[in-house]
Amino acid sequence: MTALFSATLFLGAALLFWVQPMIAKMLLPLLGGGPSVWNTCMVFFQAMLLGGYAYAHFVSVRLSIRWQVMMHFCLLSLAALALPLGISEKLVQSLTPEANPFWWLLGALLLVAGPSFFAIAGTGPLLQKWFSNTGHVLAKDPYFLYSASNLGSLISLLGYPVLLESHLRLREQSLLWTSGYFALALLILFCGASVWRFHQSHAGGGNNASRQAGQDTSARAMDRREIISGRQRLRWLAFAFVPSSLMLGVTSYLATDIASIPLLWIVPLSIYLLSFVLVFGRRRMLPMSWLNWLLPMGALGVAFQILTRGTHPIWLVISIHLLFLFLASMVCHGRLAVERPDAVHLTAFYFWISLGGAFGGIFNALAAPNLFSTVIEYPAAI
Repeated sequence: MTALFSATLFLGAALLFWVQPMIAKMLLPLLGGGPSVWNTCMVFFQAMLLGGYAYAHFVSVRLSIRWQVMMHFCLLSLAALALPLGISEKLVQSLTPEANPFWWLLGALLLVAGPSFFAIAGTGPLLQKWFSNTGHVLAKDPYFLYSASNLGSLISLLGYPVLLESHLRLREQSLLWTSGYFALALLILFCGASVWRFHQSHAGGGNNASRQAGQDTSARAMDRREIISGRQRLRWLAFAFVPSSLMLGVTSYLATDIASIPLLWIVPLSIYLLSFVLVFGRRRMLPMSWLNWLLPMGALGVAFQILTRGTHPIWLVISIHLLFLFLASMVCHGRLAVERPDAVHLTAFYFWISLGGAFGGIFNALAAPNLFSTVIEYPAAI
């Protein structure tokens, strides 16, 4: 069962991070490939991820396992109507000189990738919640599955430019992605069926299982406010906000002030994902005490470089900023892993950290450029 859920989460996350550069390659040439355009794409995908997590939290609290499986499969089926992904000629023609590029890009992303991305985004926390109700020996602490999910994201992100972009045309990539989507839907059905069978076997029948599951979720929803304080939610929000803002800040700073290197944005995002893989794994690979000690030193090194405006040697400057991003992501995400709640509150936990990540993206891509006359979002996050 663990292998089934891990493989499903791995595939879902891989599809999420495969579609992002694929859609960006379809749309960005129409607007230019500057950092601001990519940051806008990142904000959109973070917002859709947040929406998917909110949906997963809602259905896991309000519905029984049986209805959760049925509703999620209906959502996946509806999203499949927009496949395969592609840019229509009508959409291209709507980008006129009078059109606002920012709003056009958001509209195009919502139309082309929004439905399928939303459906897959809700899959991650929903499947982890289902696994926590299976009675498996690891069900009480299913957060290790989040590590498998982020590993899928990381491998997809790194593998796309090497294995897919250089060998397949966009149309072929879209068709292959669609095949992966249908394979994911099938795996989700298997996961849902396994959880449903477990509930039936332990509740004496289908109707009793549904009622028992509904009572469990309702009782857990009633306990949520009593256990998770507002202060705890704010901590989750802050620990998710900082790495998200830093990741986008590092990307913009290196691309605009240091060197314009193709696909440089992949490295900060990979570091961001890698930190999740490492801190939510079943074994802690790097001691947090070392990271807490190294983080202030890394911040001083970055601050010194920014103040002195040194740009050479380029490899050293880039390495300093990427190392600091790694340390900051490990420390902040490590705190999230330490403070993760009981599996009863799993979907609420993921919602709040997704909200923090979305706020980080909004701050960098939307708020800061309109509030400040200079690039202050990166130093502020440091």
